[in-house]
Amino acid sequence: MSTPSENDPALARFRRGASTPAGPVGPPPPLQGDRSAPPPVVPLASPVVPPAPPVVLPAPPSIQPLFADVLGSGAGQPSGVPLYDEPDYDWAPDEPDPGRTSGIVGFVIGIFIGVVGLVVGILSVRSSRRDGRVGGWGIAAIVVSLASMAVVAGVSVSYARYEISLANQCSVVGPGSYLTQSGTQVTCR
Repeated sequence: MSTPSENDPALARFRRGASTPAGPVGPPPPLQGDRSAPPPVVPLASPVVPPAPPVVLPAPPSIQPLFADVLGSGAGQPSGVPLYDEPDYDWAPDEPDPGRTSGIVGFVIGIFIGVVGLVVGILSVRSSRRDGRVGGWGIAAIVVSLASMAVVAGVSVSYARYEISLANQCSVVGPGSYLTQSGTQVTCR
């Protein structure tokens, strides 16, 4: 490794006793390819602003058309010219969802009779999807019907387990009337 020479002008400011800096005061010059250097300042030409067009005020409205029906001149009759321009809409008017009514019916029926509500809900969703809609009421009918069917299935399974255990106990003790641990009277045949 070589040592820097004592007469190197780049290191002049680090020498002992150097009272004047070796280079110009200020930021270092930008390096080639240095992206942090600011772009050169180019003076802009002053924009040419065209003169404003003269302001033309509309003529003041006549009082005659405003009070024509009161004055009886007949000038207040509708002329067939609309008072304002009606906008042209680019979209079609909103038509109701074809599966909405059947979805609501399926929702209500699904609370009480799950299987029928499920079928009506599926038909409602299919009807809505054919029209390009989501079919929210049909989906709600399906969900409520499935929940209703799950509750009915849970109660049915619980009741079946109770009856099976009761039949097993009756087969052990024989026919007659007995009290269970909960205090209910059970008759075995």
